[in-house]
Order: sequence, then C-alpha cells, then structure tokens
Amino acid sequence: MVKHNNIVPNVHLRKHWQRRVRVHLDQASKKAVRYGKRAAKSKACFPRPLQKLRPVVSSTTRKYAGKVRYGRGFTLAEIKASGLSARFCRTVGISVDHRRTSTSEEQLQMNVERLNTYKSKLILFPRKDGKVKKGLINDATVEQVKSAAAGNQASGKVLPRTAAKAEEQFAAISADDKKFLAHSTGRIARTNKRYAGRREKRAAEEAAKKADK
Repeated sequence: MVKHNNIVPNVHLRKHWQRRVRVHLDQASKKAVRYGKRAAKSKACFPRPLQKLRPVVSSTTRKYAGKVRYGRGFTLAEIKASGLSARFCRTVGISVDHRRTSTSEEQLQMNVERLNTYKSKLILFPRKDGKVKKGLINDATVEQVKSAAAGNQASGKVLPRTAAKAEEQFAAISADDKKFLAHSTGRIARTNKRYAGRREKRAAEEAAKKADK
C-alpha cells in the first residue's frame, strides 16, 4: 500500500509494450565493427597522428576559472608568431581557429611554444620520394624518413600537456610559531572588522559631544 503523502498506484498500461521492446543483441558485433573502422582509419593515415595538435586555452565561466583545457584550434596571432601560416598548418595536422583570440600574453607564448615544439619534432614526408623541398617546415631527409621515429604513429593527444605539481615546502617550527594562537588571532580580527563601523561612529559621537561642551 502507499506510504505517506504519495498517490495511490494507478498504472495506465494502455499500450502494447511487447511491440516496443528493444534489445541490443548486436552490442558485441558493433563493438568489433567500431574497432575495425578505427584500425582502418589508422592504417589509411599512417604514419600521420590520429589526432591534430590542439592549443591549451583557459576554461570559461567562474566555475572553471583558473583551469586550462585543450582548445579547438590555434589563433592566427599564435600561428603568425611561430612563423607559420593558417593554410599550411591545416596540411600538417595543426588545428586552426580563426575566431578565438588569446586572453593573455602568457597563453599566447605557451601556445607558440607548443607550435615550435611540434615543428621541431615533426617529420614531414616529401610529396615525391627523393625530392626534398624547403618551406615553412622543410621536408624530411631520406635518413629521417627511414628513422625509427618516422614509423611511430601517435594515437593519443599530440604533445599532451603536463601540469606542474606544486612542491611541498617544509620548515622547522620555531618558538614564536608555538606561541602564536591562530584561532584567537583570527577571531579577534573578525570581531574588529565586524564592529569597526560602530566603533568609529561611537568615537565620532563622543568627539562631537566634547566639542559641544
């Protein structure tokens, strides 16, 4: 029976629910299909990375203020500062976002550094074997193409960001530290701040009374 202030059970089974039952007996086979598609895509774009290089940007809203995340693409200013062009970046696995603007000089320099690091590690295969061309990023030499690094395919994030951990600092406890009463000091400061306006008003009134006399 029903408890508390709830409705009396009044089930409306008016539909033919057996016709609407849906099962997922193909779940395992679909998983295998997705795996096969990923493998085929990886093989088709080998040895290029599976993902594009993304910038590090600031998160929006006050809830995520101070936190950083991967952005959609590099700004035109960041690309220009790194000595590249937006058109060329789109051909070598660098994402471009012409709408975003850098929110600070620190963010701009950080993303320029990411681009420069990517440029230094990039092995750009020539379009035709043996014909090495120079450009914004020079084509790789025959030795670089045959190197072991050229055979590795990055599957995850390109140049994953690493957050610097804050190191804990230890210090010896002095005699003054032992005498210091943190709780009492905080409560006294709180009280002084709370009654500061009343005390100032009272002092001003007393000064006015003395002046009248």
